[in-house]
Amino acid sequence: MSDVTVNLLFLALSLVLAALGAAVGGWLQHRSWQHQHWQQMRSERTRAALPVVERAAMLVDKRLFAQRRFLWTLRGGDQTDIAAALTEYRHAVKDWMENLGRTKAELWNAFDKDTAISFEEILHDKFAANGRKLESRYRSGERGGLSAEERELNKLGKRAYEFSQTLLDRISKEEINGLSGHNRLSFQNWENLSSTYLVSRLLGLASDR
Repeated sequence: MSDVTVNLLFLALSLVLAALGAAVGGWLQHRSWQHQHWQQMRSERTRAALPVVERAAMLVDKRLFAQRRFLWTLRGGDQTDIAAALTEYRHAVKDWMENLGRTKAELWNAFDKDTAISFEEILHDKFAANGRKLESRYRSGERGGLSAEERELNKLGKRAYEFSQTLLDRISKEEINGLSGHNRLSFQNWENLSSTYLVSRLLGLASDR
């Protein structure tokens, strides 16, 4: 084999190795960018979801407190206390209605559609039904009683607490919009179809989160 042929072979091999090195380097750089992008998105989504839960919880607490106070004053029968509690209750309801649409939209954006619907069905509808009963009692002039309505509010308080805790738990598990299902094998997540990832899935080291 002549020197020229050997040199050409070395040149060809060098070009192949250079191309392979560039391809591997580009792939590693792309994977590094993906990882950094994912970590940034995790942080942003989590930071955005927490205030949503806090605002919803504060809205619920404000209405629950005002509605309970209205009930207690109706039971007591003092007209001055009733008037003050009624004003506070109506302010709470007004604030609730003004923020209901935004709260549902934020829950939908941070979590999902079902979470927004649950907020309306589990909390809003129950608060409204209980409030109508209290307002009816106020208009009737009848005082005392209201044990059933108080039990409803106690249940609502428990449901509101559980609702908030569930959302906080979902945030800690990254079961929120944009993060949930990141490792699920799909066309959208084709980059997960690597040999390392598949082995991890096989050994149970990677989750579907």
